[in-house]
Amino acid sequence: MKSKLFNISKLSNHPIGVQYDYTEKQYGKFHYHEEIQITLIKKGEGILLCGTSSTPYQKGDLFIIGEGLAHVFIGDKNELTENI
Repeated sequence: MKSKLFNISKLSNHPIGVQYDYTEKQYGKFHYHEEIQITLIKKGEGILLCGTSSTPYQKGDLFIIGEGLAHVFIGDKNELTENI
């Protein structure tokens, strides 16, 4: 699967950005970025494809995804997911 570079908007003088997602669908493209990503699953479940691995996720799971590592979160159901 081919991945796309995803550019994350940065605020000047802030080394850490926080994004809250509360949606039926997450960003559904296999992508990578220069930043380290820390994701806490607050609601929902599905599969995380990361590099050449796949792992299920559910409420309460915490993921740290390294810079340049291609990944995508795929929800199992048409329910709302909530991530920080």
